[in-house]
Amino acid sequence: MRDSDGSATVWAISVLLVVWAAAAVASLEVAAVQVRHHAAAAADAAALAAAAEGGRDPAAACAAARTAAERVSARLTACAMTGPYAVVAVAVSPPVPLTWAGPVVVRARAGPADTAGVRQKLTTPAAS
Repeated sequence: MRDSDGSATVWAISVLLVVWAAAAVASLEVAAVQVRHHAAAAADAAALAAAAEGGRDPAAACAAARTAAERVSARLTACAMTGPYAVVAVAVSPPVPLTWAGPVVVRARAGPADTAGVRQKLTTPAAS
């Protein structure tokens, strides 16, 4: 029996373990990116829901933001209305393997377009 017998098996198992570890890390990274995107979408939805209420009642606007966030499994952590503009913060919990990192918190702002500095051309009917 030679000293090198079985060394190919050891190398194959080593390579297999490295590939497996890389796949595990990659899957965790994909999960983290998905949670971040989910939180961003939830924050956008909550901000749009709050802004859709307009500046009439900040409590109603924040209630609409809370409802919108809860519909997509997120938690509204902050809501502020400044006139017709809404600023919200939303938290989303990561999956179990990433709970050590804590919830992902994303802020979003929504409101009417600021067209004060934009000049619009007036269209006039053609002379007949």
